[in-house]
Amino acid sequence: MEQLGRFTGAAQCPLCRRRDFQMRSSTAGAAMHRHECATQIQALWRGHAARVRFFRMLLDRDPSLRRAFQFGLVQQISNRCLAAAESRAKALDGFFANLDRVRVKAKLGAHSSEDWRIAREQAAERCRSTRGCEDCAICMQEMQIGESSGSGGAVSLPTIHQGGACAQPQAGEGSDSSNTVILSCSHCFHASCLRSFEQVVLLQQELGERKEDKVRCPICRAPYLSQSLV
Repeated sequence: MEQLGRFTGAAQCPLCRRRDFQMRSSTAGAAMHRHECATQIQALWRGHAARVRFFRMLLDRDPSLRRAFQFGLVQQISNRCLAAAESRAKALDGFFANLDRVRVKAKLGAHSSEDWRIAREQAAERCRSTRGCEDCAICMQEMQIGESSGSGGAVSLPTIHQGGACAQPQAGEGSDSSNTVILSCSHCFHASCLRSFEQVVLLQQELGERKEDKVRCPICRAPYLSQSLV
């Protein structure tokens, strides 16, 4: 009523619009509401207590029903124990997987120039039978990773420049599709093919279709570092 009076600018009844009226506060509505709420709560509690007494009476009179009820309780407890054990096992699996990731990262981070030299020699050994030409295992197209020298069929790989699979070509080096990268496991791919492969793997990880969180070599399935061959 006070809000209505301030809004209209005059004290009047909101129903009949009369100005000569008297107001008196009443708590009868609140008391009735409390009484209804208490009645509903008491009815619910009495119904619950009656159902519990009736169910206990059935258990006392029917041994087969009592056995089934006890079996259900034991099964619920065992299911909770099994769920707790599975959650703990998943936590342990995640912990060990994290340790494996840390170990792999530490191993890859310690990849020295000598390791890259060995990888280059292994790639050159594979190229000797193909006279410097090898197929990319991702697109199955030919890629030039070296040139034969002399009549002995030896293959010399280009100079390695630190970059990685996603390194952009420098001026005068040609398109990205003609660039080749070598991995720490000694396998070689087109730079664009390897980048597309990594993007597909990351998309599968985001969609939950791939459980592993690290990209592996498409051939030997080993974690890798990459450098560009230009």
